[in-house]
Amino acid sequence: MTSHAERLGIGTDQLVWIVGDTVEESALLDPLPPGTDVVRDPDEVDDSRVDAALVVIDDPASAAEQLDDTLPRLGSVRLVWILLSQDHGDPASIARAVDDYGWTAGEAVELDEDWLALPVEQA
Repeated sequence: MTSHAERLGIGTDQLVWIVGDTVEESALLDPLPPGTDVVRDPDEVDDSRVDAALVVIDDPASAAEQLDDTLPRLGSVRLVWILLSQDHGDPASIARAVDDYGWTAGEAVELDEDWLALPVEQA
């Protein structure tokens, strides 16, 4: 069975920045590929060294603020995913929101019964 990390393109010896509020977001990636490290504190992030970023949005009311705080810092990150709670997330509204920042969203991928993953990249 393929892990969520593998499905999201996260491989061996990578640095992953998780933007979210709870430990549950980190658990979504378990088991991590060997040598992969996770950073959660934005002050500890050297954007040029980050291989992948996961922006976790579990509250749609805070989505705009979270994207405003995060997307400008992700320009050099090659792999960016927005994780959405299936109960509260709307991929179409997030796609419109990232478009306002000059990013485009791909097709949402269902990770499990609780989470969707939306790939985004700078346009």
